[in-house]
Amino acid sequence: MYNVYIIQNEKYGYYIGLSDNVSRRLAEHNQGKVPYMSRFSHWTLVYYEAYLDRALARHREVQLKKRSSAYVALMKRLNLK
Repeated sequence: MYNVYIIQNEKYGYYIGLSDNVSRRLAEHNQGKVPYMSRFSHWTLVYYEAYLDRALARHREVQLKKRSSAYVALMKRLNLK
């Protein structure tokens, strides 16, 4: 199972990622183990989607990271931003 997730931090905003274990990945973000994001802490999980196929999950992650209409629609549906 692969998950596309969105986490939020007050200073950084939203971060979109892909993981096979969202709980572990969130802990890594909060422990500073994600190099680029290590200067930010206190992340909270706001959303995730589960996929059986990694390629499909990766496609969705890229789609959301491009801030496409899919991103805008999802954020509107979640009432975020």
